[in-house]
Amino acid sequence: MNNQQRWYNRGYIPHFNSSEVIQFITYKLQDSIPPDIQTQIDALEKSSDADNAPFHPKIEKILGAGYGSCVLQQPVNAHYVIDTWKFHHPHKYHLFAWVVMPNHVHVLIKPNKDCPLSQIVQSWKSYTAKQIKKEQTNPPSRIKIWQRDYWDRFIRDEDDFYSTLNYIHENPVRAGLVESAKDWQYSSYHDWFENDDLKEQNWDMIFEK
Repeated sequence: MNNQQRWYNRGYIPHFNSSEVIQFITYKLQDSIPPDIQTQIDALEKSSDADNAPFHPKIEKILGAGYGSCVLQQPVNAHYVIDTWKFHHPHKYHLFAWVVMPNHVHVLIKPNKDCPLSQIVQSWKSYTAKQIKKEQTNPPSRIKIWQRDYWDRFIRDEDDFYSTLNYIHENPVRAGLVESAKDWQYSSYHDWFENDDLKEQNWDMIFEK
């Protein structure tokens, strides 16, 4: 399968689907971006640089501003998301790193063969949306938890991997939520820097031939 065949588009954001690469994924709560700003985001997403959308200073600033309900700042909801990621590891993918922010999430995985990224993300959203709704007080029957699409970016090389890893763990710091990445409990920071066994497993997966 060549690169052109791996790219696909569902009418929103272009995606790259392959079990051969590590993917950096971002998805957001439905109300994480104000309607009047969403048109600017849409333009950035559809630009030639859409692959780097999560890193765009304007997008990062908007997401870090904490717009919307921010239901992910509730511990029970944050753990629904994290537990769901962990549940499918390593059966559907290898889970490298993650962070749950108040209104969006970042996660780094390598999908297994015959496990399309789009299906993986949809399963995450579907299950966690149901669980989060249960925690709401009299939620509207048709309330949407997650935005319809997601951003994905495949990792090019070792430097790109560690740059993305740092971006994920430092996200709460850049948003002004904590002074140090180690102080944010809803990320994989401690797994990476305090769990030598897990670090070795991740290292083997990164550099497997």
